[in-house]
Order: sequence, then C-alpha cells, then structure tokens
Amino acid sequence: PETEAASEHAGALSISDARLLAFPVRSLKGVFAWTTCSSVLSRLDRDLGVIGGPRLPGIPEVAENEAATIPNSPLGIDGRALLEEFDFRLAEESSAPAVSGWIAKQAVEDSGTKKRIKSHIAILHDNDFTHFVRHATEVTARVGLDYQRKTVRKGALFYEESLPPETLFYAIVTAEDSRRHGHGESGQGLIAWLRGKLSRTLQIGGGESVGKGICAVRLVASGMKGA
Repeated sequence: PETEAASEHAGALSISDARLLAFPVRSLKGVFAWTTCSSVLSRLDRDLGVIGGPRLPGIPEVAENEAATIPNSPLGIDGRALLEEFDFRLAEESSAPAVSGWIAKQAVEDSGTKKRIKSHIAILHDNDFTHFVRHATEVTARVGLDYQRKTVRKGALFYEESLPPETLFYAIVTAEDSRRHGHGESGQGLIAWLRGKLSRTLQIGGGESVGKGICAVRLVASGMKGA
C-alpha cells in the first residue's frame, strides 16, 4: 500500500530464479548422463558462499571434448563417453567424484536416484555444455483446436521447447524477520514454516494438462540463519 507504513507489508521470504545445475543428455551407454560444467559449478559455489551453505569440494577444470566422471563410469566405453552424437574422452579429474557425490547428496532424497546421479554425472568444458543446453532440448509441434468444430484452427500450428525430464535446478531461499505490525516471526521461523508447508512436488508453468513442469522439490538448510 502507498502509505508511510508500506514497509510493514513487505515480504520477508525471497526465492531466487531457478538456476540450471545439471542437464540430462542421451548416452550410448548408461542411458543418459547429467552434464554440467565448471562455470555452472562455480556459480553454485559462489551462491552457497553468499548464504553460508555447504561449499563444493572442488571445481573441476575440463578441456574441450573431455568428460570428467567417477572412475569406472557406467557411461564409459574403452575410455570414451558417447553423448548424443559426440565422442568425449573420459578425463581423470581428482575432484570430479567428490563433486558428483556432493550433488547427489544435496539434490534428491530418493536413495536410488542419489546413487544414479553420483555415477552418471559428466562434467564438461563450458563450450560443450553450452552446445547441449542450446540444442538438446525437446521441441514439440502443437496445434490449436476449434472447439466447436473439433478440428485444427487455421494457422494454429506452433512449437514448444521444453527442458528434458531429469533436469536439475537449484534456487536460493532466504527469509528476514517479519516486518508486519504485531508479528514477530523470525527469518529462521519463516524457513521452518516453509519447510512444513512445501509440497514434495510442484507444477511450474502452463503445461500442466500435458504433464509438463512437474518438479520434485527438496529444501536444504544452509546453516545460516534465515537461509
């Protein structure tokens, strides 16, 4: 409201945009890999530092046409990984297994998915990762219907681009003490309230009727008050 007491109505809970962490890509062996890159991991580590969260155990540096994975990766064929139509050499990067284990531990609650994420993460060079994110999404042709005639409307062909299932995102959630007059809820208390109210799944976006945007959600405490 446009009053002198407007600050008493300001929201205390802040949720950042969802940021891409790992992008699934088809693999000749192991079905698919969760791909990520050094720049994405560096951004995550920086965001965790801002809120006092658990930091990454390292940031692997990977050359172009290489993929850093755990030793004896299920994605590997004679020291190579075939992702989409591209051939990557499996790189020996000492911090890659620790990073894969960290992501698996934080990202999901399901034990089977944790195990699969840990073994199927491939850390790529920034340029290789960028190519997949730009060109390996799902593109679906859709039509608009004339509901009276039950036929396709003229000129109603359109295309939708979607992220593939199993894509991993993260967002930063912070809370300040309530500013509302007569309410003394702390930021830490608001995070606890959110934890109790947050569903394990959310549907995001306008594709609910076609099964799009259904996300499993996990709230991980950072250790800092109000985050």
